[in-house]
Amino acid sequence: METALKHLPLVPDVILSSDGSADTDDTEPAKESSLRLGETSLSATRANRKMSSAVVTRSNSNRDLLEKRPKIVVPGLEREHSKVGFFPKRNPPAAMRRSSTVTLDPAISDFVVHPPPLRLDAWSETPAAKFKVRGTKYLQDRIKVPSEASAFHLLCVDLVKVNQPIFTGLCSHPNERIQRALAKERETGLRILPDFVFAVNLCVPGKSYYHWVAYFGVDDIQMIKTQETPLGRVANPFFFGPSDEFRSKVFKLIPRIVEGNFVVKKAVGSKPSILGRKLKQYYIQNERFMELIVDIGSDCMAQRIVKLALGYAKTLEVDMMFLLEGVHPSMLPERILGGVRMINIDFKEKDGQRVCPPPHKT
Repeated sequence: METALKHLPLVPDVILSSDGSADTDDTEPAKESSLRLGETSLSATRANRKMSSAVVTRSNSNRDLLEKRPKIVVPGLEREHSKVGFFPKRNPPAAMRRSSTVTLDPAISDFVVHPPPLRLDAWSETPAAKFKVRGTKYLQDRIKVPSEASAFHLLCVDLVKVNQPIFTGLCSHPNERIQRALAKERETGLRILPDFVFAVNLCVPGKSYYHWVAYFGVDDIQMIKTQETPLGRVANPFFFGPSDEFRSKVFKLIPRIVEGNFVVKKAVGSKPSILGRKLKQYYIQNERFMELIVDIGSDCMAQRIVKLALGYAKTLEVDMMFLLEGVHPSMLPERILGGVRMINIDFKEKDGQRVCPPPHKT
């Protein structure tokens, strides 16, 4: 049962969980015909990926997108959450595919659905192999290669409205999902969260402030602690070290507008960006999680670009891939930590309506 709760973003009768510097455009798909010796093809990567579980409200659900995926039965969720807009009105995107049937423990389902996340057809996990990262000898030859599979799995996405930014983070908020899950672990002894959770929190200014938070989980914490791999050598000091300066120098975003307005595509671009060079970032560390909070309001240019994108949000599909920059040969090749695709966010009616009170109000 403990393994059943890993990576559990949900969906309706079918509640699906989804599976520097001079950098150039990293968004072109990997071409199998141009593989170098020792590289893995995109098709092979896809074939070897672990399929995540489909959370369903009925044990006899048999939709096409459930084929070959394990089902986790959570009776009654649709009735409970339909009033808050948790369940999408259309089928989730094909990218959110994950396969034996188990009944989900109430404590585990509580993590996924309380409080309600951003509606499930508004986000999905993006395969890392579609993006190029710095290769083993990048500092000499500037060659990029397709990333390995993401080190973390996408767990959930929140979009909440606040009166004032919460720079102490949502992971530390007593009413939000991480603290609720940790409290439940202490009460029941059941392992609800993965070994370690990495939360990326974008604080978005506007008429109201919003916190957009993507939660990523890693099953084996040694993957980011070891000094034996390039990922571990950069991830260990990033997640567990004392230096915020180091964190701000290596945390990198690769954006891509998949569908949307041409002007927005030009403004956002697709080149990797070290966000800490221009934006204020806050870090909340814990032995079970780290939350990185990006204050978009701390830079005028970033505010203008985000304001432009928000105006077209209902028509946009946006990929955001998060990784750590390899600044030393021992930290190469790079590997994407996790990625998420945002799909047609509707700030006026459907999304961002959940209000998160200040942490001291319970």
